[in-house]
Amino acid sequence: MNDTNKPLPSGLQLSGLDPEFRERPHPILDNLRARAPRHLHEFGLFLCAHADGRSALSDPTLSRDLRKAPEGSLMRSMMPPEFLSGEKPNNMLWMDDPEHAVNRGLVQPAFFKRCGGMRARISAIVDDLLNDIERKRDFDGIDDFAVPLPIFVIADVLGLAREDLPMFRQRSQILAELGLTPFLTPEQEALRVEHDQALAAFFLSEIAKRRAVPRDDLISDLIAARHDGQALSDQELVAVLFLLLIAGNLTTTDMLAHGIVELLEHPAEAAKLRADPKMARGAVEEILRYEPPVQATTRTSNIAQEVQGCPVKAGAMVSVSIMGCNRDPAVFADPHIFRIDRQKNEHVSFGGGIHQCLGAPLARLEGEIALSNLFTRFPHLRLTEGRPARKPSFFFNAYERLPLSIDPD
Repeated sequence: MNDTNKPLPSGLQLSGLDPEFRERPHPILDNLRARAPRHLHEFGLFLCAHADGRSALSDPTLSRDLRKAPEGSLMRSMMPPEFLSGEKPNNMLWMDDPEHAVNRGLVQPAFFKRCGGMRARISAIVDDLLNDIERKRDFDGIDDFAVPLPIFVIADVLGLAREDLPMFRQRSQILAELGLTPFLTPEQEALRVEHDQALAAFFLSEIAKRRAVPRDDLISDLIAARHDGQALSDQELVAVLFLLLIAGNLTTTDMLAHGIVELLEHPAEAAKLRADPKMARGAVEEILRYEPPVQATTRTSNIAQEVQGCPVKAGAMVSVSIMGCNRDPAVFADPHIFRIDRQKNEHVSFGGGIHQCLGAPLARLEGEIALSNLFTRFPHLRLTEGRPARKPSFFFNAYERLPLSIDPD
């Protein structure tokens, strides 16, 4: 039931930094969608209806480039100062066309070619992780499964040594949490800079090795890539590697964690998956719809204009609630029901427009293999401490930890 007397939320109340929204977002989003699906508030425009969200994600008048955002705006505060100053090149996540088209044209063909033959390798990595879990019996679904899998996969694609993976894991988690968070403390900013510089130095070393002696890996492919006669500089290559390692790994980890929780909390759906592992593809799509790893994505209106019929000021943030769009009853029948055989699942969890997620095919493949094998191999898999708590985050939808056991209760 819509609470017409309750004031509409605004600002950080519409993010995972707010405790109520973090743990129970959908009553808030349902109420907002019914009362004000195009909600103007202190930060800008918040969209939670599917049609509005999809339109905004493809709107060329809305910018992803935070360097263009006005001084003092919330969006500009989310970009590290070394990018705003031009000391470091931007990455594709925060580019507009035509710059974005050039970079994507350099990266996408090489990335897709490398990932196209990864099914057997992903299956082998999953088997190794499940063997370790079988020895432990009790384990953390995040630390022991959802985190290492995408890191191992992208490390293999890039051609990085396994002994470096603990370093990637530590630095990528810290940078993912701090790199897209406004209002960092001085201590947090110092920690971000420390890990950013260390990881950049490592990548520059790896790039230099491959410029000297190319290898059969994605880093060498990216060095050799050409698009309209252009190539990536070393610093641009570092920006690409940061994006692949951090953004892709974090969201795939969260997708896997949510998949485990939802399948355990919906045993009839888990039974369908165990009976027919081919249903893993539909299961992954429903997990992405029901619990998207990214709760919201943003654009900036760099001019005063109307967006979806609403007047927005220059520099205003336009937020698309992926959570809200994915449970819009105008598009999804019974949107709050988790059903892995759902048909026509038009979620927006991978974004839209020119920024449709580059790593979506790889994330889907990892999810299909990981979840079907985990639930088939361990029929007694269970949560040991109830529903896990979620991390406070402006953008991401993630769990703190996921205590599990493969033994019957």
